Amino acid sequence: MDKELKEQITGLMETYMQRMDERMDEHTRQLNEQMDERTRQLNERMDEHTRQLNEQMDERTRQLNERMDEQSRQMNERMTALEDRMNEQIVSLEGRVDKKIDALEDRMVKQIGDLKEQIDNQTLQIKLMIENDLSKKIGALFDGHYVNREKGEELENRTESLESKVDNLQTRVAVLEHQPA
Repeated sequence: MDKELKEQITGLMETYMQRMDERMDEHTRQLNEQMDERTRQLNERMDEHTRQLNEQMDERTRQLNERMDEQSRQMNERMTALEDRMNEQIVSLEGRVDKKIDALEDRMVKQIGDLKEQIDNQTLQIKLMIENDLSKKIGALFDGHYVNREKGEELENRTESLESKVDNLQTRVAVLEHQPA
């Protein structure tokens, strides 16, 4: 991001300098035209006027150079100040982005830790539930099965005993029914 911003600034500076060059060229062209015209007029006048005009031209050129130098210096100062402010803002933004990224990373690490802890706790609870509830239930099922089997055997024995008694009684009743009265 820093490189892209610097490239944009460089592009802007080059565009600005190109415009300044164009303006300077136009300004120089205009000045040259004025100088040519004045030179022609001066050539038509007397030598004294030529000397005076040359002095005036030199003075004006010096003043223009001073103004142009001053404007150029001011522009350079502004560009430097702008570049400094932009660099400060970039550094500030980078700092804020880094802080936010660090904060997000810390939150993610904490949340991952919390999730691991929750998973571990739930896993432990499930294991304990399995050990406590299911172990008891399995034991109870085995006990119930054993009791059912014993009861089944007891009922079977009683049923056999009752069937045997019923058979005996039927035999007796049949004997009693066939006896003469």
